[in-house]
Amino acid sequence: MDWLMGIGGRGRDRNKPSPVTEEPKPYLEEKYTKANSIIEYDIRDVVRLPSDMDFNEWFGTNLLSFFSNVNLLYGVLSGEYCTNETCPNMLGPGGVQYYWHDEKGKKTKCSAPLYIDYVMTYAQRTMNDESTFPSKYGNVFPSDFEAIMQRILRLLFNVVAHIYHAHFMQLVQLDLHLHLNCVFSHIVIFCKENKTLEITKEVNPLEDLIDALQLNSRPSGSNSASS
Repeated sequence: MDWLMGIGGRGRDRNKPSPVTEEPKPYLEEKYTKANSIIEYDIRDVVRLPSDMDFNEWFGTNLLSFFSNVNLLYGVLSGEYCTNETCPNMLGPGGVQYYWHDEKGKKTKCSAPLYIDYVMTYAQRTMNDESTFPSKYGNVFPSDFEAIMQRILRLLFNVVAHIYHAHFMQLVQLDLHLHLNCVFSHIVIFCKENKTLEITKEVNPLEDLIDALQLNSRPSGSNSASS
């Protein structure tokens, strides 16, 4: 069965938090947000669309990188730290419950490992499909390419949100929290610079982290691509 995110869902099918409850958020502690200093260059310099590059090609190339990095990070956690027993629900900060939507729009509640397996399988299958994600010279991008890439990006955000919510301290113990902050910062700044996603709405559970990492500031004179 093809597992797809509901296409019509930006305003209709958002994941909404349960009643707000206080929860520990160690990733907001200054000693960890300062860990973002692993980025020793202005990451905005590497997310801007080159003047001689097609926007779809730029979007797709960066999305491949995001997918690979998120997949690697989660791969460290799967099987030992993130299991059906430890994470029976796919949750993000603030009690957000993520549901999977199949190709008919049916909403399913599932464990975090199952949800993330659906995400990674769908993303990889889509990006390996030459008709959707052309890699050969002369092949054209489909008219809905950007919408498909945005769907994958939203799903990857959900995975990152779960990692911060449920597994951040485990990554600290493994000395991988620097990499997590770097990957998250790269995705957020790319989205803001290239207008590929409504960032404040899509990652609302991590909006406080975006503020803590100072990712909302934009340099003057940046050349954002039109989507």
